[in-house]
Amino acid sequence: MLVRPCIRLVLMLFGASTSSCLLNVSAQTPEPPDVVQIRVSLTQRGLWGQDYPLVIASIPAWAGIQENNIVVASDVIIGGTPYPTLEEARKHADALREAFTRSLPPLRPAFARAAEQGRQLAASKISASRYGGDDSYRVIIGLGLHLLPLDLRISDVRSIVGREQMERRDIEGGGGERRPIVFTGYIYVGGALIYQSSSYAPAPDQVVRVVLSVQPALRAIAEVQ
Repeated sequence: MLVRPCIRLVLMLFGASTSSCLLNVSAQTPEPPDVVQIRVSLTQRGLWGQDYPLVIASIPAWAGIQENNIVVASDVIIGGTPYPTLEEARKHADALREAFTRSLPPLRPAFARAAEQGRQLAASKISASRYGGDDSYRVIIGLGLHLLPLDLRISDVRSIVGREQMERRDIEGGGGERRPIVFTGYIYVGGALIYQSSSYAPAPDQVVRVVLSVQPALRAIAEVQ
C-alpha cells in the first residue's frame, strides 16, 4: 500500500501526526486571484507616486471603519461610501482618524515599512468634503498629495499587472453648466482593482484614478500567518 509522500516524510523524519501534514497542505492553498493581483499592483512602486506609503497605511484604517472601496486619485484618497450630509461624513472622518492611531495588523515587511511612514502623514490630511461626482459627502485623505505618477499610462499597467478582464465606462457629474466626466475603467479580478482614465485627462490612456476593494487589499499586504 502506497503512503502519500507528505505523510511518509513526516512519519520517517519526525514521527509527527498526519495533522501536521494536513496543516502543511493547507498553508499551500492558492490565494484568491484578487489578493494576488492587488499585491502585484501595490508592490510595484513605479505604479504609484511619492506618497505611496500613505496608500498602504490607509488600507487597515479604511478597513477599520468598514469601508468597502477607496478611490486613489492623483492627489487624494476618496472613501467609496456616499453620505447625505457633511455632518455624517465628518463623523466617519473622525472615526478614520481614530483608526489610524490603532496598532497596525501584522503586515508583510515591505508594506509594514511603508505603512509606518504613511501613518506620520495621515492625521492632518483626513477630512470630509463634497464629492462632485454625485454631490454626496465623502471622507477623504489628502489634497496636495502625490499618489499617482503624472505620466502613468494603461500600457504601463498592462506590462506589470497584465491585461484587464474588461473595460467599462462610467459617467460622473454633469447637470447645470457642468460637463460630465467619462471614466473608462480597466477592470481586474471582477472589479476588486480598477484603473481609470478620464475624458478630461491630457491623454486618453492616462491613468487618473485607481479603485481598490479594501478587504482584498488588506489581505494582499497582510503577513502570511
